[in-house]
Amino acid sequence: MKRILLTCLIGGSLIVAGCAPTTHGQAQAQSQLRCAGGTLAGAAIGAAAGNRFGGGRGQDIATAAGGGVGAVAGSRAAC
Repeated sequence: MKRILLTCLIGGSLIVAGCAPTTHGQAQAQSQLRCAGGTLAGAAIGAAAGNRFGGGRGQDIATAAGGGVGAVAGSRAAC
């Protein structure tokens, strides 16, 4: 749980860091970083949510599916 919280905290920091006004080149780099941070944070949150369901092999599948759905949702939200 601590690892998930740390991942979300780092991802959130990257997203907030992408909001600072800069030059065009830096703005493009920060946009890409924000997209990556959103994707990673979404994947971590989705995997954590999926891990709560099922047991055994079903839990592994739910974790992977949650991570995939979370990554897509995080990417769409951040990009």
